[in-house]
Amino acid sequence: MSSLITKQCAKNPGILRKSVSSLLRKMSQYLAVFDYDHTVVDKNTDLVARDLIDASLIPDTVKNLYKSSGWIDYMQEIFNLLHTNHVTRDQIEKAIREIPETPGMVKCFQELRRNAFEVIVISDSNSVFIDTWNKNRIAESICDIFTNPARFDDAGKLLIQGYHHQTACTLSSENLCKGQVMQEFIEKRKNEGITFESVFYVGDGRNDICPMLRLGSNDFACPRVGYACEREIEQVARKVGKEIDFEIYRCLL
Repeated sequence: MSSLITKQCAKNPGILRKSVSSLLRKMSQYLAVFDYDHTVVDKNTDLVARDLIDASLIPDTVKNLYKSSGWIDYMQEIFNLLHTNHVTRDQIEKAIREIPETPGMVKCFQELRRNAFEVIVISDSNSVFIDTWNKNRIAESICDIFTNPARFDDAGKLLIQGYHHQTACTLSSENLCKGQVMQEFIEKRKNEGITFESVFYVGDGRNDICPMLRLGSNDFACPRVGYACEREIEQVARKVGKEIDFEIYRCLL
């Protein structure tokens, strides 16, 4: 009996606002943890960048990298191709800035800040894309961001590294276990004298299942309706022998 799963009936995770506002007022400390692609923004940031060049310019050797070497190596080769094909830093950043928010998300972050939430982002995107989109939107509402570090070199090529390397969690990629990162943050805050009464985790993908399964009975998982996390979380829980006891709350936004 581990996680309290909160599913929404709306197709966007415009979470935590009206239907639970009375609950939030009663809490002394609360944490909201967000995935990014298809959660905060309504597209995959990596694919938006990739699509700045024609698919015919991506050789099979690069396409096969994801299966053989992982997403980070694949995206680095994509960034190399962008640079080779004269896609500039300005073009990349413009494409990222133009990604639409998931409906209601900016307002959601404003409400979380107004209600004194601690808000963190744990994402398999990268720091350049997240910082670029967040600026002048939600940056001030976020306490910390945990993602793959990235930077532009002097020649304007985007370079990326994995956040960490782990092999303990089979539900996660080697470069990022979101559940581990979330638990480490909660433990860090506990050592600093802050114990969260409830944690809200918001995400859409398979790599969001791990942190959701680590939530406790006072916590809320908010999988985006119609995406892999919502479809697969119960099946994955059974597969790894995780017993979950959940209730469903439908938020009318």
